[in-house]
Amino acid sequence: QAPAAAAGSAAAEKTASRASAEKAGQAAAATAAASAASTASAGAKASAAATAKRASTAKTTMVARVQDDDASDEAPEAKLTVRARVQKKGWTKEKTATAGTEVEVGTTGKGLRIDQLRFQLNLPDDAKGGIQVQVHMGGMGWQAVDKAAAGNLLSAGAAGKTIEAIRIMLVGDISRFYDICYRGHVQNVGWQKWARNGDVAGTTGRGLRMEALRVKLVQKKKPEDEESTGIVAVRGKGHVMRGGWTAWLSDDVAIGTTGASRALNAVKLDLDAGSLGGRVLVRAKLKGAAWSAYKEGEVGNARSARIIEALGMKLAGGVADRFD
Repeated sequence: QAPAAAAGSAAAEKTASRASAEKAGQAAAATAAASAASTASAGAKASAAATAKRASTAKTTMVARVQDDDASDEAPEAKLTVRARVQKKGWTKEKTATAGTEVEVGTTGKGLRIDQLRFQLNLPDDAKGGIQVQVHMGGMGWQAVDKAAAGNLLSAGAAGKTIEAIRIMLVGDISRFYDICYRGHVQNVGWQKWARNGDVAGTTGRGLRMEALRVKLVQKKKPEDEESTGIVAVRGKGHVMRGGWTAWLSDDVAIGTTGASRALNAVKLDLDAGSLGGRVLVRAKLKGAAWSAYKEGEVGNARSARIIEALGMKLAGGVADRFD
């Protein structure tokens, strides 16, 4: 019995030893798994931190680019060259309009039509855009739209025909920075109001020739300048007896002559009302006649010997609310 008891005791010890070893192995495995999980967690955190850092850098770079773009979002320098082909005279000299200036081509007071016009829009190399022109020809109606990219010549109209009306537009990026404004001098009508960006200047269906054209580029206002009225300016010219028409004058300069005994027999006034809109109206008291009605443009008669004795002027429209 003693040997049998000893054998049973030894077997029990082996079983206990195996159980203890299994528990130790399980504990070691659990420890290894925990260590691996901790390492993976640390790696994930490091990866997330690196990703966050990269995202922050990309965002900062993007903001910096946007800020740079905004800082350089200034109107590029634009120049518009214009020529007209005038009846009996041929092509006029090229005239170039820049921002804030205007050019005039054609003739007034001579009864001569314009039959062709040429335009060329010039921009810096890094600016994009172009110009579109459509003309209404006597007996032919509206013609196809002519288009030209910056730097290219655009020709509209036809030799020997009559331009009666015109539409002009800027296209592409340049149209974000500038408006194109234009007005026609029309047979039996004189100078019309300013049109812009595709509006019609001239007349249709009346058989009246366009005799001259004025064009200017006007830089668009930035959002922070919305309250600005733009430049408001009036100018005028007078017809002096035995002297003819004076040049266009502005900025508080006298129209006519002093000390020469030469009276005025006609006066023209023109108003640029900026964003306010409006007109300047004028009336005249001629010798031996009553006061004329208020009208826009010209009063008196350059072909008459009847002199102007007095003038009256007033503003109308939006500009009249802000200026006298």
